[in-house]
Amino acid sequence: MKVRKHMSVANTLAALAALGAAQGKSPILDSQKPQSPTPPIPETLADTGLPESMVEQILLKSLYFQGDTLGRDLAASLGLKFSVIEGVIELLKHQHLVQVKKSLGMGNISAIYSLTDSGRTVSREHLNHSQYAGKVPVPIDQYEEMVHAQKLPDS
Repeated sequence: MKVRKHMSVANTLAALAALGAAQGKSPILDSQKPQSPTPPIPETLADTGLPESMVEQILLKSLYFQGDTLGRDLAASLGLKFSVIEGVIELLKHQHLVQVKKSLGMGNISAIYSLTDSGRTVSREHLNHSQYAGKVPVPIDQYEEMVHAQKLPDS
């Protein structure tokens, strides 16, 4: 039993090291190794480099396919922080395209959102143009910037 407990701790440490390595925060990593640059996490809608209308369309289509969805899960499905999409959700609520079905009492992030009948109609119109409903895309200039930043010095 003791051996198994130590193996579990070792496995846990290995998993934490791997997780930390993936996030570039592990104290186990060799500090001499250069870390590859990572793109900044958008803090605002403007930081995404995308038109608000594109984020609105992807959000509506995501709700169309997912059905009733927690605010934090909706943000995760778009690959953004909830604070980035909160204004978009408020706008869509004012346009009567999105509604709050239920709130779990911890603010908008824990509210359950769904499409209204009008929201479903608008979502279907957007789906006629593009079926994509996933993570918001990265603008090509931001993508190119990261590719160049990660380029090896000898290439």
